[in-house]
Amino acid sequence: MLLDKYITPTEITAEEAGLDGETFSQKLHEIQAEIYIRLGLSFGYFGRNSSLCNHELTQYFYQQLYKNGFIEEREINLVYSLEYERFLPDRYIVETCPHCRYGSARGDECENCTTLLDLTDLIEPCSVISGDLRLEVRKTKHLFLKLKALSEESRV
Repeated sequence: MLLDKYITPTEITAEEAGLDGETFSQKLHEIQAEIYIRLGLSFGYFGRNSSLCNHELTQYFYQQLYKNGFIEEREINLVYSLEYERFLPDRYIVETCPHCRYGSARGDECENCTTLLDLTDLIEPCSVISGDLRLEVRKTKHLFLKLKALSEESRV
């Protein structure tokens, strides 16, 4: 079991607590470890995604997937904050849903009409962090698993 300090909800909660991601993640890891001990639970490995072991294992799997043609690079559109000079995850963006006009839709889903959204679909998006409207859509390259190819491979 791994605790991930890089996912958006962790980052948002850390900011709300006035902590950096590393400190918040360490505190959460300690709390969870104590809970599992009190419940009498154990894991073969209870670590963190920042560990050397996880880094080496991740690199091994990536290299195997890449070598066998299961990874491809694609361009996608993401929202960039001019204020923070960084791309914003979907939960860092809110505004008006293009489907039901709900005024507090998140970048990934409208809680009002439950429509899944692309964060570039929102009307007049703004940053959750500061309310800043100086956002722009930019193309960026990312690596993707070829899930269909992996699925076909598993049937052989």
